[in-house]
Amino acid sequence: MNGMSASQRDAWLWAATLGPATAFLPVTAARAGAGGWVAPMLALPAVLAADRLMRRVSRGGLVHNLCDTLGVGAARILTAIYVMWAVLLGGVQMYTCAQRLAAVEPAGGSWPVTGAVVLLAVWFAKKSPAVMARWSVPVLGWLLAGLGVVAGLALLQARWDNLVPLWSNGEGLLGAVVLALGVLCVRVYGGFLWEGTEREAGGGLRWPAVVCGVLSVLLLAAQGSLGVELAARMENPLLALSRNIGVEGTFQRAESLVASVLLLADLALVTLLLCAVETGVRRVWRVPRGRSAVVSAVAMLSGAAAGGGVPMRLLRVLIPAGNLLLGVGVPLLVLAVRRIRDKKQGAYLVPEKEEKGTS
Repeated sequence: MNGMSASQRDAWLWAATLGPATAFLPVTAARAGAGGWVAPMLALPAVLAADRLMRRVSRGGLVHNLCDTLGVGAARILTAIYVMWAVLLGGVQMYTCAQRLAAVEPAGGSWPVTGAVVLLAVWFAKKSPAVMARWSVPVLGWLLAGLGVVAGLALLQARWDNLVPLWSNGEGLLGAVVLALGVLCVRVYGGFLWEGTEREAGGGLRWPAVVCGVLSVLLLAAQGSLGVELAARMENPLLALSRNIGVEGTFQRAESLVASVLLLADLALVTLLLCAVETGVRRVWRVPRGRSAVVSAVAMLSGAAAGGGVPMRLLRVLIPAGNLLLGVGVPLLVLAVRRIRDKKQGAYLVPEKEEKGTS
């Protein structure tokens, strides 16, 4: 499978989810009320079910299954939709990255760093997905450790009265759970890179449980420190949270640590999207290797540079909704068509009657 193991692939996919999750979920959870911080953990069973569904349609690669089940024409249309959505996701994430860096160092030049992330992602995409997959194992550990440290320090300063009553809600806890599932469904792009069997596709409980647990603790810290109403009005509650925490003698404010650590998540996501685009386009349209990754990267940067035209409050709903459609809706369609086709084929199989012997 492209030289990567199931555990390496899972680490890559979960590292890629942390960029959009930390960008969108803090505000979404705050708008769900004081109990919104538990949304990632409540979404965990649905995330595992979506993972199992994705594995069933990823044997041999998602594009192969789309062609085999829906036909080449429909597969090309769906692949084009996946590619356009990947470019949109990458552009939004790069815009978020630039805004995050600008908030930490206003005069530091956020766009050169953002451009460097995209260039490094192109290098990984043109080289081999296995390189990024192997590198993602320690990266995911660093990401979870860094976010866990920030959450732990913030919890020491949290006001617990900000977290009650648990049943108060704005948009509703159920909506926050659905949006959390949608954000995490960006992992569907890992299906383009899988060439093994369903049994080999990993899908253990360790990484999903750890990632959802760390996200819930991070949201708990944000709501406990900032308050639900303030966190819901902020553009980036995570950075605001990290400005107020530190360790005497090491660092006084942790926002630089958060911004630096999340650059790794941004790189994992953009590399995943570019590798998926490269694989899908090459298999459906026979485009020379590397060309589609470069074009997509330029489109992502162009979209990020022109960002700000779409309100962030709309993106917090639009991105999870699109991810749900492509990460759950399309796989369900593939399985439904496959089952209908198998039933029709089975209807034509008429068992032969045993000939009775004559005396």
